Amino acid sequence: MQSFYYSILIWAYTYGGLLLPFATAGLGACILATKEKYTKWLGAWFLSIGLCYFVQHLYSMLPRYVGVKTIIALSFPKSCVAAVLTVLALISVFLYAKFRYEAKGLLAVILLILAKPIVIVPLILNQKSIINSASSASVFSNLTSFLSALPGIAIWIMLVLIYRKNKDKEDKMSALWTHPLCVLFFESFFEIFYLVGVFGGETSFLLSMHVTIANYVMLTAYAAYVFARAPKKTEEAS
Repeated sequence: MQSFYYSILIWAYTYGGLLLPFATAGLGACILATKEKYTKWLGAWFLSIGLCYFVQHLYSMLPRYVGVKTIIALSFPKSCVAAVLTVLALISVFLYAKFRYEAKGLLAVILLILAKPIVIVPLILNQKSIINSASSASVFSNLTSFLSALPGIAIWIMLVLIYRKNKDKEDKMSALWTHPLCVLFFESFFEIFYLVGVFGGETSFLLSMHVTIANYVMLTAYAAYVFARAPKKTEEAS
């Protein structure tokens, strides 16, 4: 029974990690096409982050099928694509708060976003001297993920406070503020997980799979929630 559960878990992690982010991106595109002007920023958020998770999960599966040289060759373009999509997602989710709630702090968000490449670009440029085996490639990936996530966590703390403060302005999406809170929880978990991986401590791959799947399910569920509840183009935003 336990081996059957593990088989289901691995299947869900492998294929759910591709299908769920793809579904999130698809829902984001539908929100962009059918919802009122403010909600389109949420659509851009789901589209960007869905594609970002799809690319990252696809890259994480490559060691099963390709060698270290291929992983190294694809590391920089993958990091660039993921970085651009992450920036678009963060900007989009903040711009929804800016236009919907008249929130302040856009300059702070931009400065925190700019801090990400300052931290990780030197590592990426010197990756050939760092990566010389599959294990070192894993440590390098964990290190870049850990450092690049720090500014993002600061941004999500800001967003949780903004969305929570203005939850009463959401007549049709009163639970929207809980999404940034969930994202902050998952981001913090993976930050700890990456840090443990960098220092080579005991890590639980099974725990990582559970949390990753939960993160993807939550993201897709919230995209469906916004698509179902948000005002359409023909309706006036409340």
